[in-house]
Amino acid sequence: MSAVMETVPVPAAGGKYAGVLRNRRFRVLWLSQFVSGLGDWLVIGLLIPLVTTLSGGSSLAVAGIMIAKIIPSLLFSSLIGVFVDRFDRRRLMIACDVARAVLTLFLLITNSLGLIYLIVLLMEIASLFFMPARNALIPRLVSADQVTVANGLAYTTQQASMIIGLTMSGAILAGFEAVVRWVLASDFPFVDVLVGPLAPALLGPRAGVILNSLTFVVSALLLWSIRMRGRPKREERKLDLTLIGKDALESFRFLA
Repeated sequence: MSAVMETVPVPAAGGKYAGVLRNRRFRVLWLSQFVSGLGDWLVIGLLIPLVTTLSGGSSLAVAGIMIAKIIPSLLFSSLIGVFVDRFDRRRLMIACDVARAVLTLFLLITNSLGLIYLIVLLMEIASLFFMPARNALIPRLVSADQVTVANGLAYTTQQASMIIGLTMSGAILAGFEAVVRWVLASDFPFVDVLVGPLAPALLGPRAGVILNSLTFVVSALLLWSIRMRGRPKREERKLDLTLIGKDALESFRFLA
């Protein structure tokens, strides 16, 4: 008597992603994360040529951008996780986007390398709040059996936005300027009044700063449109400032 073997079809990863993306609230969060992540790394791609010019071609000055971006995660990762547990995650993410949008605009008015590094560092601190808040928000938006898939999609999107923001910053900026020129050349009502005065900033050497700030504004608006049900459970973990020192020591030991 021969045994009949039955195989249970395993859904493809794409099918799983499609299923979780049918959830409107998660889909909006996913789009927000992609746009925000794009802005988070687009600013680095845009700053590299600026810092190269300001420093006279110094490779150390360019490396300073990445150093300023890495330092916050070395020092504050554990401490920020404690803070995230004490606030509404969606509102915290919106606040992070607004803070990054405002900080980005300061790049329009400074030629100081020190201030540029400080702005990058402060933006990265805001990003460190954004990511754990997103991770804590996902289980409230999807069913329990979709959490793993949703987290995987969020992580993949985070990496994709980093690659696109860094490697395609020039192409993205060129596309943005092409759109601005098309709008200025059109006969749309009120274009001269609303866009005309901003043309020097939108088409100048730092037009990418405006574009980068807009990515965070779009992300914040997307997050604002998510309607939450009920209140999240907050974990009252003790705030331990010694975590800063522990994180720094562990990070440098790992690097060594």
